[in-house]
Amino acid sequence: MSSSLIAITGATGFVGTHLTEVLTQRGKPLRVLARQPDKVRFNDVDIVAGDLSSAAALRALCEGADTVIHCAGKVAACSRAEFDDANVAGTRAMVDAARSAGVKRFVHVSSLAAREPSVSDYAASKRAGEELMSRLADGCSWTILRPPAVYGPGDRATLPLIKQLTQRLAIVPGTARGRASLIHVRDLAAAIAHVALEAPLEGTVYELDDGKDRGYSWRELTAAAEEAEGHKVSCVFLPKSVVKLASVIEVMLAKRGGRAPEVTPGKVCELYHPDWVCRHNLLQEQSGWHPSVSLVEGLRETASWYRAQGWM
Repeated sequence: MSSSLIAITGATGFVGTHLTEVLTQRGKPLRVLARQPDKVRFNDVDIVAGDLSSAAALRALCEGADTVIHCAGKVAACSRAEFDDANVAGTRAMVDAARSAGVKRFVHVSSLAAREPSVSDYAASKRAGEELMSRLADGCSWTILRPPAVYGPGDRATLPLIKQLTQRLAIVPGTARGRASLIHVRDLAAAIAHVALEAPLEGTVYELDDGKDRGYSWRELTAAAEEAEGHKVSCVFLPKSVVKLASVIEVMLAKRGGRAPEVTPGKVCELYHPDWVCRHNLLQEQSGWHPSVSLVEGLRETASWYRAQGWM
């Protein structure tokens, strides 16, 4: 087995699909973990059927691999236990398999939410997963990447936001004082590949964004949307109490239907948290990686893709 083999979890997800495309374009030998192998869109990859709960699948994934990129995780769940099952226990299983296989490099794609573990169950689970990984990854070079909100073609999570920003009147679950960083999925995929292949930065947590200092206010977001769409966009901010009530009802319906809720009370707390701004650009300073997609360009491309797919 080639010593340059890269193993990827979450390869059929939004970020993982774009990352797999970047790495295959670079001619890198890949092995991916997939719960549903038929969803892997690339022919020149080795596929291991399974998920993070299968020790045998994780052993097969890591065997002979030089680098593991851990993108898999749960972003929607009804309880902290469900989040922990994927984002903590799943990370533990992945690290254990990587260590047993002698993997030299572990890149953990986390979330900016991990910086604020008290905000939501999701955020708490992502922080716990980071802390566990950093403790257990003895003998393995590791890096944690914390992207903020990720958007781009193929993403359903930010579809409601993009829909609103393309309207003349955007109805927003948030506050006027909030600020947030963003990153286009193409830039995130390039950053992950850069860290895995070209910048062996060890034992560090990197926050990633699109290069906009202090992130975006809602006024700056709507200004970018106005430029992308060619018309005026105004914001109306929904009261948190209204959105939280709707989230409670959504969780009840999701439990009855046996599905993951689209919005939970924890997600509402994330939406109304005033500061999701990346606080440093260490990856750019230390490795030479730079984002390339501007917000206006990214919004225009993403909205166009949604419309072509009939999503919007």
